[in-house]
Amino acid sequence: MVEVDDLASNLKSSKSDLLVLQILLDTDTTIAAKCGLDEDEFSNIQLAVHDTEDAFKEFVEIVGGAQDALDCERINGIFVDLGHEAICGSASSTLLWIYCTMSIVFALGMFIILLRGALLPPVPISGAYGNVHSYDQEDALSEPK
Repeated sequence: MVEVDDLASNLKSSKSDLLVLQILLDTDTTIAAKCGLDEDEFSNIQLAVHDTEDAFKEFVEIVGGAQDALDCERINGIFVDLGHEAICGSASSTLLWIYCTMSIVFALGMFIILLRGALLPPVPISGAYGNVHSYDQEDALSEPK
């Protein structure tokens, strides 16, 4: 920010110097004679100094606008507003939507598992050990061999 302040002060100083030069050229008629300039050349110089002073005036306004835009209070306010909105406003509603969505996914998943168990017939388990739940009563009561 120091560089912008230095630029602004240099531009204001140059603008005031150009204004002094413009007033001097407008009021002192002997400058043209001392420099050996005719009336057209002198009026071109006056016009160039006037245009340059106008350009410096616009530069000073642009730098002033940049200083206002980069001012700490303005940027700090933006960050405070964004942080407050993110933490206090959006975060709570976002967590609510996440909770509701996960609850719905959980409920529908359990419903699908319930329907699958209720609608499809049971599948007997078979494999290397055979059907472990379908042994005879007599085999269970008999002596081991």
